[in-house]
Amino acid sequence: MHPFTKILKTYHGNEVANWRHRLNNQKKIELQPGDIQHLENLEKRGWTVIPSQFNASDLEEIRTELDRAFERTELPIWSDDEGADHRLFGFDSISEKAKQFHQFADSIRILSSYTRIPISFMTTMGGRIKSIEKNKGSGGGWHRDTAEFRQVKSIMYASPIDLNNGPFQYVDGSHIRKNIPTYAKYLKKDWNERRFTNEEVENLCNQFNLKVSTLVSSPGEIILVDTSGLHRGKPLETGTRYALTNYIWNHRLIPPHIRQMIYTP
Repeated sequence: MHPFTKILKTYHGNEVANWRHRLNNQKKIELQPGDIQHLENLEKRGWTVIPSQFNASDLEEIRTELDRAFERTELPIWSDDEGADHRLFGFDSISEKAKQFHQFADSIRILSSYTRIPISFMTTMGGRIKSIEKNKGSGGGWHRDTAEFRQVKSIMYASPIDLNNGPFQYVDGSHIRKNIPTYAKYLKKDWNERRFTNEEVENLCNQFNLKVSTLVSSPGEIILVDTSGLHRGKPLETGTRYALTNYIWNHRLIPPHIRQMIYTP
């Protein structure tokens, strides 16, 4: 099958499935003041930042709960090969604060409006990554979750973040669907390639005048992001990064490798 035919077939299949899901799950979304700007940010660059109601005490409690959770051997803790990055999917089943983040109405409203598809499943991942030598950063380097559709997440730092301890980074505009095949062709990759080297991202940005945004947002602010664009957690040089991330799906099946890691009490 010709690569372009494959792209059209996948795109068409996704759009038909999206239409059916909208039809079966119709729900009017009432936008709030300020939502339009956030939606424009998502459309144009792929991310936006919104305030939350979590204060310093709440975030300290989340960090403490994460540390305790990662000591529990009965939980399905995932860790990378370096032992730097630890993750627990389904953290909202353990932590009341994580559950509040999971249910945060502003995030759900804006992301549902952006994808134009009702959210049917969401799980909160609690993450802690340390500045161990040769750590790759959260997510294991530059990647995109998929090129097939708009995949969205909400992320909240639960610890102070600076340029040296793992801020989220995003290649602005790399989520724009019409450009993805062009980028893939330039890098001589499949159009739905997920993983990219630092050199490839640098070359892509130089060739197409793309900007890498480093999101050093304040703890408690929430990053809404289209993860079909290129992104990573910057490798840590110092300290430890704590964060909560909502993994969100619409009508599509949860990937098996994620499903098997979700803790359910």
